[in-house]
Amino acid sequence: MINITTVSGADEAPVNVTLHNIRSEEVFTMAAIIAKIGFADAFKNADADMLTAIQYEKPDKPRKQWTKREVEIDGEMNVKLQGFYGMFVGTIISNIATVKNDVITLLAQGTDNTTEFIKNLDADDFVDLLYAYIARDSFKDFFVRASKLAGAMKFL
Repeated sequence: MINITTVSGADEAPVNVTLHNIRSEEVFTMAAIIAKIGFADAFKNADADMLTAIQYEKPDKPRKQWTKREVEIDGEMNVKLQGFYGMFVGTIISNIATVKNDVITLLAQGTDNTTEFIKNLDADDFVDLLYAYIARDSFKDFFVRASKLAGAMKFL
């Protein structure tokens, strides 16, 4: 769980918002967002190296103990990931207006608040909450698992 303190107006007292672990109902909202925003297009446009970089796992030891080759591979993967993220962000920005209500619903679900509460957050608080939602490990894990599931379903 993540606690965020919001201040939606100069006259208002700070409000603590708890961001809980991703629940099953949020998966469906995320799927709707993915479909509308064109994430599939971003993955279609990604080359095999970019997709490999998404699933790359760093060596399970302190960086000081990495071999020269492990350091090189890590650097190559980071460059490929940045290229993918750039393309990914471009896709999101070009389609963001289509998912406004879905994002508000997702944040409401993730914090056990109403959509009205989320809509009335100051822009800074809204962006902080959105960032906290997508920056956490469980969100990243969702996309790794979803991409593995999508890959497995290709064989059906």
